Amino acid sequence: MNHDYVNDPASGRPRGLDPKAITGQVKYQDGTRALLTLMRDKMDITIPQAYDWSNISRKSRLHLEYRLGVAYAVTDLVRKRRAGGILGLGLGRWQTAFLAPDLRRKEASDSFPAALIESNGVREPQTGEAGIIFFFIMRLSGRSYLALNQWPFPGAGKTPRWSLEIPVAQDAPWYSVCLTNISFLQYSKTFGTWSILDRKEHGVRLGPYKLESPVNVVLDTGTSVSWMPASMVNYIRRHIFGHKSNIDLANTKGNTGLLTDPEPPYRVGRSTTPNQWRIRFTFKGRNNVPVEVDCPETPFLYNNVLPEGLKGVWYDGLVHTSPSNMYILGLNFFQSMFVSMHNRDPADAKRAYIRLAPQTPEFAGLEPPEEGY
Repeated sequence: MNHDYVNDPASGRPRGLDPKAITGQVKYQDGTRALLTLMRDKMDITIPQAYDWSNISRKSRLHLEYRLGVAYAVTDLVRKRRAGGILGLGLGRWQTAFLAPDLRRKEASDSFPAALIESNGVREPQTGEAGIIFFFIMRLSGRSYLALNQWPFPGAGKTPRWSLEIPVAQDAPWYSVCLTNISFLQYSKTFGTWSILDRKEHGVRLGPYKLESPVNVVLDTGTSVSWMPASMVNYIRRHIFGHKSNIDLANTKGNTGLLTDPEPPYRVGRSTTPNQWRIRFTFKGRNNVPVEVDCPETPFLYNNVLPEGLKGVWYDGLVHTSPSNMYILGLNFFQSMFVSMHNRDPADAKRAYIRLAPQTPEFAGLEPPEEGY
C-alpha cells in the first residue's frame, strides 16, 4: 500500500484508480484479501542479490521487464505483514489475478516464471529441457537459496539423490501433486535400521498408518506450516508423540483444524531425542509408478532450533489438520527437503513436475563455490 503508484508522494493521499485500469484480486486461505490494479507499463526490474556462479566474479544482477500488480486495498492482516509484496512462482502463462472472464488474454500480464524465461538472463536448465527450474534450498539457520535452472553446489557428493519425476495434478494451476500414502518409520538403535511403525491399541495390532484415499497436496513456501488429513495428525498425537496432553487433543479436537486455534496441533517435549522418525511420502509418479521419498522428522514435525532465551518445556507441532479439503506441504516441508520445480512450458501446466530429496546432514551448511565452476 505504501508506494507511489497508489499514493501521491506529495500529499500521501490515494491517487485514485484509472477508469481504464485492469483490476484483480488475490484471496488467501486464511480469509485475507488484496485488491490489485495492473500497472500500465512494464518496469525494468533489477534483482541485486542474484549471483551467477558460472562467472569467476560471482557477482551478477538479474534484469527483466515486468508488469507488476500493485495493491490499492487490503484486509487488516495483510496490512500488518512486514513484507512489501508477494512473488508467485506458480504455473501458468499469465498473472491469474487479472484473468477475469471478460478480460481478453492479450491484455493480461506475463507470470513471473514466463517473464524470467523471456528475459534471456538465466542459464539454460541443466536437464536440457525447455522452460525453467526452481531449486529451493530452504534452511532454518544459515543462508537459504532459490537457484534458477542449475543446482548451485557442483562437485562430487554435493548433489542429492533426487526422486523420480512427480507430475503435477493436471487440473491445478499450481504445484499440486497426488499423495497416495504416508508411513512413519522408526529408528532402531539395536539394529541401526529404519522400519515402518505398526499401530497398537490395548495390545491389539492395527497395522501401519495409511491414507484412507489419495489426496492432492500443494507445495507452498507461503504457508509456514503443513495442512494434512486429520487422521495423520491424530496418529502423530497418539502414536508418535503419544503423551497424555496429545492423546487428550486427539480425543477432544479429533478432526477439527483451525489455524486461529491458540493451541498447537500437538506438543513435543524438549527432552525428546530428535531424529528417531522419518515420514515416508508416496506420490503418484509418471505412468502411475509410485515415488517414495523419506522426509526427516525435524523440522517437518516440529522445530527444535529455537531462538536463545525462549523458555518452555514443549516444542509446538507444525503439522495441522486442514481446515478445508485443501492439503498443503508448507515451509516446514521445504526446510526438511530439497525441492526442484520444473516448469517446462508456462502455457502447458500438464508438462510440469517436481523432484524431491531429503536434507540429510552432509548438506548442512553447504555453500556455493567462492569462485566460478
